[in-house]
Amino acid sequence: MKIRVNKSENDSNDPANKMLDWTGQNYRSFKSFVAIQDGDSLGVVFMKAGLHVLGLLLMVLLSPFLVIGLTIAFLAVM
Repeated sequence: MKIRVNKSENDSNDPANKMLDWTGQNYRSFKSFVAIQDGDSLGVVFMKAGLHVLGLLLMVLLSPFLVIGLTIAFLAVM
């Protein structure tokens, strides 16, 4: 017989919270990398703008798969 420990929803050891923290940290680092600064040359500005658009497209393309995968994972845990 398995005994499950009752955890609060705000538990920092929760896998969902860890995933959200990891994703948020990576998104913030990506945003700071592609941020256009005053000293950037025109070529760097175009490269950063292109990377920004590419990152947005990648997130939009992956979001349905991530939602489906997370839904399946949460249903498997329940």
